[in-house]
Parts: sequence; C-alpha cells; structure tokens
Amino acid sequence: MSKTKGQLYSSMVFLAFGIFLWITIPMYVIVEIGKFGPQTFPQFIAIGMMLLSIAQIIATIQQIKSETLENKAPEVIQFELSNELRVLIVMLISTAYCVVFDAIGFLISTLVYATAMMFYFEVRKWRLYLVFYVAIFLLYILFAKLMHVPL
Repeated sequence: MSKTKGQLYSSMVFLAFGIFLWITIPMYVIVEIGKFGPQTFPQFIAIGMMLLSIAQIIATIQQIKSETLENKAPEVIQFELSNELRVLIVMLISTAYCVVFDAIGFLISTLVYATAMMFYFEVRKWRLYLVFYVAIFLLYILFAKLMHVPL
C-alpha cells in the first residue's frame, strides 16, 4: 500500500470513528446540558479526531492533485478483495466482542477476543499470549477490585 493510499484510508477510518464517538458518547454518559462532566473530555477527543482527519484528507487530496499537475500518473486506488475481507473479519470479531461483553463480562470476553485476534493474525509465540493474558488480568484487578469500577 502506498503512502498516499494509506493516509487516505486511515484518515477516513479515523473520521468515521470520530463521528461514531461524537454520536454515541451522549448515549452512554448522561450529564446536564451546558455543564462539564464525564462526557466533556471524550467529546473533545472525538472533535479533535474529526478535525485532524479532515485536515489529513485535505492534505492528501492536495498531494494527489500536485502529483497530477507535475505530470505524474495519479495513483489509482484499487481494492483487493482479500485485504477487504481481512478487515471485515476483524470488524466482525470486534463486533462479536462488543455484543457478548455485557453478557459474559470483561474478563472472559476480553480473553476470548485477545486470543481470537492473535490467532487470526497468526501470532504463534506463546509468550505474547501470556503477556496479553497477564495484562488483561492486571487491568481487571486494577479497575474491578482496587478502584471498584464495574466492568
């Protein structure tokens, strides 16, 4: 994947994610209108993500235009089905994680999700699995047991 194509794809993904965050944050964090609260910082991050993504999209389009004006052949963005299918599978695994999270809880769902993702990306070193499992357990102990944050 070329640099220009990667910049354009990543900018579009971050723009979509920023819009998603902007829409969903008020659904999960409810505060009085006009007051600073727990949703202020996440919304600030979502706005920043959207603005920076738009700036990157504009810069990438200008770069493509300047390459065209310099008589360079413009880069044709092609979609390869195998790459798009891999992205779709990762999105499906992530969606399944979100769906079962409430039903089976943080610990089990995150362990299964981490295992599925590492297996899908063909991580074969057992030490990396161990590092992920220890990190998940430490996060669980830190938030659920020490700080009493329900997960």
